[in-house]
Amino acid sequence: MNLEECLSDLAAHYNLNPGELVNYAYEDTIGGYHSNAQYANWPLGSIWAVEGQILYALVRMLKPHVCVELGTWHGCSATHIAAALHANGGTGRLYCVENGGYGLAQPDLVPSELQGYMTFFTSDAAEYMEQSTHQIDFVFEDSAHNEDITRRVWAAAKDKLSPGGVLISHDAKHFLVGEEIRLGIVHSGVDLTRTRFYLIAPSDCGLAIYRDARQPVIDAPPPVTKAKPKRTPAKKTTPKKRTSKAKT
Repeated sequence: MNLEECLSDLAAHYNLNPGELVNYAYEDTIGGYHSNAQYANWPLGSIWAVEGQILYALVRMLKPHVCVELGTWHGCSATHIAAALHANGGTGRLYCVENGGYGLAQPDLVPSELQGYMTFFTSDAAEYMEQSTHQIDFVFEDSAHNEDITRRVWAAAKDKLSPGGVLISHDAKHFLVGEEIRLGIVHSGVDLTRTRFYLIAPSDCGLAIYRDARQPVIDAPPPVTKAKPKRTPAKKTTPKKRTSKAKT
């Protein structure tokens, strides 16, 4: 499956505009990891460029206000998401959660102009989701890649998604860890009819994407109140004195 085929399937399944999704995806030139060093813009462990384009296109299309990333690494996926928030007018925020297990408490390759859209936390991915009390519009998980963590993240996240919110896991089709991730998703209690699994060439990782079935709440403009027309007070007129002609 290529990028456009994936976006077309997403649009059909989640009632989105396929042309807009594709156009948004091609706005994104951030790049990503590639097995051929000639095409790699980001280090090993980062998402592939096509996967980043899907994240970017969904954020551009859905315009989330609260985004959570679980597993930030060097910041590739965070950069795709933050760039989309910026393109949307800067109204959203990205909360990046990294456990620091690989010596990276914060991503080190995010462009400085996008860092202002991010807030960083050092925490376990599942614990963060389970303890969060906020409604979330967009979640991207790329953390421990095992059944237990995936199950806990998805079980907690699905109950915190806003109407129409999106939940995504990376590596759901990877030949080493994909089966563990898919089992975690199945056992999370999520509605599998709302979940799609993709392997998008040239990536060997894959994405699992779920969207909440409830109708998203669209920000409505403030009601317009019509001003009552001002009444112009009638001018007081002084009655003219009647003059009568003298009788002759």
